[in-house]
Amino acid sequence: MKKFISTIIRTKIYTICLIILVTLIRSIILLLPPLILKYSLSNIIFQKSINNLLIAAIIIGIIPLITNYFISIDLKLSSYVFGNMEQIIYKISKKTLKLENYKNIKGEIHIYSKETSNVASFFYRNIGNFLWVISTIIIGFIFIIWENALLGFILFLTLFLFSIYLYFNYKLYLKMEKINNKLSVNYYYKTSWMDRANLQITLNQKLKKYISSNIEKLSKKIYLFQKRLSIFDQRVETIIQFINNFVIIEIFIIGFLLINISNVGTLVSIYQIILWIIPAIALLNQLFMQSIIIYPQMKNISDLYDKNNHTKENINNIVQVDNNHIIINKGNVGSYTIFKKFIMQKGNIYNLVGDVGIGKTTFLSAMTKHISYNEIPFWISYVKPVIFTDTIFNNIVMSQNIENKELIRILKLYDFPEKFIENLNRNIDVFKLSGGEKQLINFARCIIRASKLDLFIFDESFSAIDNISFKKIWIKFRMFNKSKTIMIVSHNHLKSVNPKGTFYFFNYIEKI
Repeated sequence: MKKFISTIIRTKIYTICLIILVTLIRSIILLLPPLILKYSLSNIIFQKSINNLLIAAIIIGIIPLITNYFISIDLKLSSYVFGNMEQIIYKISKKTLKLENYKNIKGEIHIYSKETSNVASFFYRNIGNFLWVISTIIIGFIFIIWENALLGFILFLTLFLFSIYLYFNYKLYLKMEKINNKLSVNYYYKTSWMDRANLQITLNQKLKKYISSNIEKLSKKIYLFQKRLSIFDQRVETIIQFINNFVIIEIFIIGFLLINISNVGTLVSIYQIILWIIPAIALLNQLFMQSIIIYPQMKNISDLYDKNNHTKENINNIVQVDNNHIIINKGNVGSYTIFKKFIMQKGNIYNLVGDVGIGKTTFLSAMTKHISYNEIPFWISYVKPVIFTDTIFNNIVMSQNIENKELIRILKLYDFPEKFIENLNRNIDVFKLSGGEKQLINFARCIIRASKLDLFIFDESFSAIDNISFKKIWIKFRMFNKSKTIMIVSHNHLKSVNPKGTFYFFNYIEKI
């Protein structure tokens, strides 16, 4: 995570210096009005100098315009974050969007399309905000303590307690918002499912009544949570307003009566500075909460980024390759330990057998990282392949440069069913496609890339294909890929594929 954050905020030293300088100028400019007010109340008003008073008023009026201008400069300077994020996405996508890793493609596309922009926007907006908040609070309290240390300490203690109270309130708000989001998602899925299943529900009145009742209850819960969130917003605003009023009492009663600060200009200037420090503290709390919200998305991108920046040196030497063998050594892989090494002779079929739910797929997902770092061209496919709403042809070809006629020739060569070949240009509905059709598409993807691959891992990848079609395709697949190593993962021993060896999961692997 540290490496990712340092990468996204990395830029030329003069840009960082300019952002810091602009932030400091913003803080100092915003603290100028209190100083001008102090000078006006202490000197100009008593001198009855209209010209000086007019100049002071004009300066105070211009300050917000200058501040807005510096905010725009700050945002322009911070825009380098988006360029850094583009570079990160480019580096990640070069590797993670290769088809052999397509199992996670939907999650990764979501990260590219949405989460990266969220994270980049967070850094873009808040680099300057964070620096401004910190500098405003520090400079503000330095001025107050310089004016009167005792009053400064009392105000610091008050605002410290206020910030703790705000922190716990915002934390509660986040918890409530999380529950509200879950309820909203649940409501969306139930209503959209009800729309899709409208015919069946219409025919079954009891089902319709039951689902409608559930949706209505869910809708009421969402309404109550939204109402509570609205009340919470009002409560935070009330707290901030209360603190604004409370510090007036502290400054003028404690300062004037107890500490004997007789200069009204000093008291007014301290109050004006506190009026900037209070929203700065509130914003600091909000930034902290926003960082908690954005952290999971940052971690997703960081994990992808780290995965693509690892080198062989910082990966355990789990996989070894020589001229004749692929060896999987003892060691930790994800949340699993290999306590007995696998030895696979190149050009043979091996069967990894384990009970349903034992963790074969999870283990393989972690194992692929070690295989890829050893630069073994490999293919891995699972029981439920990712299929897109498009033509069968596009689903098979994807990034490969291959013509329609050439694909038909290959599929016929491998004895794919005629009906499957005839429907290549048919648009498919993912939800209506059978498991066997999905697995045939997946197998076709593998076949057109087979010449560039050395290792194939099939995790229950043929379980839904009818036996006759599978046997025909498999015979041709083995005929044209005799030099390739194949591992077939299943929950029982597969004699039909004639494996050279069988590895029983519990004899080799255990969960940590």
